[in-house]
Amino acid sequence: MTMANRHDYSELQLYLRKIRRYPLLLPEEEYKLAKQYQQGDVNAGQKIIHANLRFVVKVSQKYFNSGHNYLEIVQEGNLGLMKALTRFDPDRGVHFIYYAVWWIEASIKDFIRKSSKIRTGTLRHTKDLLSLDETIAGDPSETDRWVDYLTDDFDLESLYSDREISRHVSFLFQQGFTMLTRRELFIILKRFYSDPPVTLMEIGSQLGLSQERVRQLQVRSLQKMKQFLEDQEISPLRSYDLISCGNGDKACRLAGQ
Repeated sequence: MTMANRHDYSELQLYLRKIRRYPLLLPEEEYKLAKQYQQGDVNAGQKIIHANLRFVVKVSQKYFNSGHNYLEIVQEGNLGLMKALTRFDPDRGVHFIYYAVWWIEASIKDFIRKSSKIRTGTLRHTKDLLSLDETIAGDPSETDRWVDYLTDDFDLESLYSDREISRHVSFLFQQGFTMLTRRELFIILKRFYSDPPVTLMEIGSQLGLSQERVRQLQVRSLQKMKQFLEDQEISPLRSYDLISCGNGDKACRLAGQ
């Protein structure tokens, strides 16, 4: 472990100890707080954020080998968590963390992408980063084990019934989304989790692809996720059931096309 990594590790230890004092929320508690937040109760929103900080560290963990400070990555994930809360609708029947994980991942990846672009000064490097099939991850490290130890009581699946897990995108916690390439995930996020949704043409311009090619990748991505659910013997769902419909009915219709 390098000196820089030791420093990152020490900072992360302190941070994890600090956030462990925040209690986790039962589904009914989360729903009540989310409704209060919708009505302008900032304190209710803070409770939801605090309850999910440990999960952000879990998501961030696989990006610790990207060359960035551990806490920088975690804080970027926290920004995604907060952004998700402003768009979360508890009446859709999806638990907050299932919805928020997209925003957490997107915020971290956007941070890494922009940092890489600044370092290289070229758009080509950015496109290469987005097209990589593998995730930014390494062998289990001392840091990974420490994160696991301090977050081992944060078992999402134990909080909800099996029926709810199946209904609300259980494959997210079974690594179903690792089937998507970075480019495919980028397209899905931009199409269904941007406000307003990014057009096929705009995405194509960013990635150097034709509008038709982006559409094909979008369809392929949704098919991959649907196939994963079917392989896990989960009842077949329409394509738009595979996302949280973060932008309302319009996004659902787009995904179902």
